[in-house]
Amino acid sequence: MVTSYSRQGVTGPYGITAGPDGALWFTNTNGNGSIGRITTAGVVTTYTGHGISEPQGITAGPDGALWFTNDGNNSIGRITTAGVISNYPVNGINYPRGITSGPDGALWFTSYYSDTIGRITTPSGSRLARQPACAAARLRGSPPARQPSCAAAVLRGSRPA
Repeated sequence: MVTSYSRQGVTGPYGITAGPDGALWFTNTNGNGSIGRITTAGVVTTYTGHGISEPQGITAGPDGALWFTNDGNNSIGRITTAGVISNYPVNGINYPRGITSGPDGALWFTSYYSDTIGRITTPSGSRLARQPACAAARLRGSPPARQPSCAAAVLRGSRPA
């Protein structure tokens, strides 16, 4: 049996993931976009502004927050289950799309137009900083011209950029 939820707050949904609060969290890409939360009973809440711009992928992070890619302003966003939003620009990375939690406890994201895979660690803070490219993390087996660079990012401090 399939049940669909088409109602206010669901506008161009793209990515979806289970959240640590028992709800499902999703990205809305229409307009400037928003982050949505839907309970298993179908109650929808949306969050806008604060640097959200054409969000694409979304995942639950190891820190208990939801992390998402912002295609419209080349950044990575973070939203707590209470709805507090932070935005972290990733200079030199264009159009981040997919994001997931890795087995190493870090977040990994893809950048479509940069041919890049990025890594974010979340020790305790929240300032995103790019690290130099690292050849060890390049995809193996690809011809050298097609190997994406490795853009490692580390979160530090307590304030978003």
